[in-house]
Amino acid sequence: MQIFAKLIVVSIVFLSTCFVQPEAVEDKRIAEVVGVNDGDTLTVVFKHDGVQRKIRLATIDAPEFNQPFGRKSRQNLSELAFRKNAIIIGKDVDRYQRIVGEVLVDGVNLNVAQIKQGYAWHYKRHQNQQTPAERLIYSKAEEFARENKSGLWRDKNPMPPWEFRTRKGRTTEDGRPLKLN
Repeated sequence: MQIFAKLIVVSIVFLSTCFVQPEAVEDKRIAEVVGVNDGDTLTVVFKHDGVQRKIRLATIDAPEFNQPFGRKSRQNLSELAFRKNAIIIGKDVDRYQRIVGEVLVDGVNLNVAQIKQGYAWHYKRHQNQQTPAERLIYSKAEEFARENKSGLWRDKNPMPPWEFRTRKGRTTEDGRPLKLN
């Protein structure tokens, strides 16, 4: 009975991540994905003004390119998004002037898809920027990937990218960039 209940919860979470109500979105814009920089960053050209911008997928963190599954993460995001029209739901702008937000292609939330397919972590450092429902969806997606050993979860002890960056000396423990003076 517990397995059946778990299956129902996972199914509900999955279905709720597949579709979005457009009228609930405040800052949404349509763009074509023209580049995939890594597993959590895209380059898009907005349809309304032709401006090219980088988009950082909010509250996920994909493996660095030189980390195990870094290239596969980028490839997976490329298969989901490259040369497709996307709805960009901007939430913030980061210190690199990238738009931070959610990206939807054919009704699929790519942020959640990357996590669920095992090509990114739910970046809990930024979960305070999510609603409780969003936190639950992202956490359940990661739990699903772990349990099914999808993507990077095939490794025995996958290293989160924030730890990888710290060990490489690029950031402090809390994720801030090191000053190299």
